[in-house]
Amino acid sequence: MRLFLLLAGLLSACSPKSSTDSSDTASPVDTSSDTASPEDTADTEDTEDTEDTEDSEYPIISGDCFVLDDELTDTAPSLFSNAIDFGEQGFDEASLSADGALLYATDNAGGSSIYSEVFSFELLHHCEDAKLLKTETQIDYTDSQGKITDMLLEIDAVKIGVSVTRAFAYPPDTPYTNELAEELLVKKLTGVLESTSNVAEEDAWEK
Repeated sequence: MRLFLLLAGLLSACSPKSSTDSSDTASPVDTSSDTASPEDTADTEDTEDTEDTEDSEYPIISGDCFVLDDELTDTAPSLFSNAIDFGEQGFDEASLSADGALLYATDNAGGSSIYSEVFSFELLHHCEDAKLLKTETQIDYTDSQGKITDMLLEIDAVKIGVSVTRAFAYPPDTPYTNELAEELLVKKLTGVLESTSNVAEEDAWEK
């Protein structure tokens, strides 16, 4: 089993969410995605690095969309980059997909990561037609005190565990160094392995 990692900031990544996630806001990185619907962007399905999936839509999604294929089950790591832009209007709950709105309205396991989780789901929903199977607190684990992840999705009939983290430094003009990024990713990816081992069989993700 593998977990899907999303970096928000936005990059999206797979890592477990637990009581330690509240400290991720203090730590510089947090990463695990909605705008142009799959029907509107069907002609970009095989296009990597799409500039704007749909200029008339709000919010705007750019970057790699409709690119996940063998990566969903392959044991090798892969990296894609995309972005969600709410422009001058800013975040608007009314623009969320039905699953995104459900995720936004559902309590998570604590911390301040709800927005990065919702943004990550919206990206995956609009870029890869992801469907929400379970929220963070609905996923079953063998050890209730062990590492957990942020959401359970389905993409192309494959169960995907998604962990989100934010990569930033504060104050905003503080340089974000390679050392900070490495520290965060080591922490999050270690958690990914632990949550993958901890998830109950009925909710086990394939990646």
